[in-house]
Amino acid sequence: MDRNVVVLDIGSGKLTFAVGYKTSSGVFVIKNFADLRYSGYYGSQFVEPERLVDDVKEVIAKSGYDGKSDTVFVGVPSDFLRVENNSTYSVFAKEKTITRQIVDNMHREGNIFNKDRRCVIINSSANDYVIDNVESTLSPIGKRATSLRANLSYTYCLQDFVDKMDGVLGVCGFAKVNYVGGMHAIAGQLIPQSQRVKGAVLVDVGFVNASFGYVKGEGLCYLSSIGVGGGNIADDLAYAMGVEFDDAYDFFGKINLNQDPDDDAVYTIMSGGERLVFGVRDVNEIVYNRLKTFADWIIGQLQVMDKPLSSDAPLYLTGGSLTSIRGAIGYLDKCIGRNIEVLTADVPQYNQAKYSSTIAMLDVASEIYNSQSILKKIFG
Repeated sequence: MDRNVVVLDIGSGKLTFAVGYKTSSGVFVIKNFADLRYSGYYGSQFVEPERLVDDVKEVIAKSGYDGKSDTVFVGVPSDFLRVENNSTYSVFAKEKTITRQIVDNMHREGNIFNKDRRCVIINSSANDYVIDNVESTLSPIGKRATSLRANLSYTYCLQDFVDKMDGVLGVCGFAKVNYVGGMHAIAGQLIPQSQRVKGAVLVDVGFVNASFGYVKGEGLCYLSSIGVGGGNIADDLAYAMGVEFDDAYDFFGKINLNQDPDDDAVYTIMSGGERLVFGVRDVNEIVYNRLKTFADWIIGQLQVMDKPLSSDAPLYLTGGSLTSIRGAIGYLDKCIGRNIEVLTADVPQYNQAKYSSTIAMLDVASEIYNSQSILKKIFG
């Protein structure tokens, strides 16, 4: 029987609350959904921690949810996470069948990083398993082998974040909180496995934060973030145009970098009840300059991540900020020199990049509820 899962997705500029499930046939049933602008976080700290309880209560109420679930899944932003990699190796006296217990034990043995009391483990995933030093696979269980190597990635969450959210969600009526890395959820659920096996890069640009991750197989084995997002473009525009920030942010939908404007082309914007006019070239140049910042950061991360990535591998981009600006993806593509694919969930009404993270979280939560794997229960 399908069971509802409850998700709170924490973004740098908004909170999203969703209730639903994924059926055994792969269809999403979403019963409650709402998002709410809030003060966000910066430098691994919430800007207004004293408001979190009220903000979470408000987004839950906005969704219309009045259920009685005692469990909620929280999508953790990259700022509150760290990633470590390790390999474990098992040699058997004679050829034997690989069991779930063998694999689970290898994941436990590889967790040698959990000595820092400031962090708590939330996930253990395999980049791949190597059977008899020859065969690479993501599904070793049931195969015969004399040895098995597990190349693993571990995700840890800051204890302060866990303590804070446990308290907030406890007040909201949830007795059990499961933490899932937001980038890991998006990569694992939305990037095709055929690409993840070879290694794939995901970039998620939010309101005032951007994350860069490298996924291999089922594991997120590199993760970084920067305190810059779509809101910074709006801030640049607001300053240059002399308008309110919210007006500049709402103006995003009118920007078109695909056009080749003449000298007289203008954008119009309403601010403070007044109709203002700005040259298209001047406005576009402001956006180009900020997009170049993102491109330079991404290029730098591709260089320092020290992971194999084929020259023809796409760069997956998600998040609602940059994808809402027409022509932004094409410009980034040229700057970075790599094909960019916008990553969205194949779910009617939610097939936009701004929903990718929340739908991926619903997907992960449904899998955890339906899984009998001890890894899902302990680390998921």
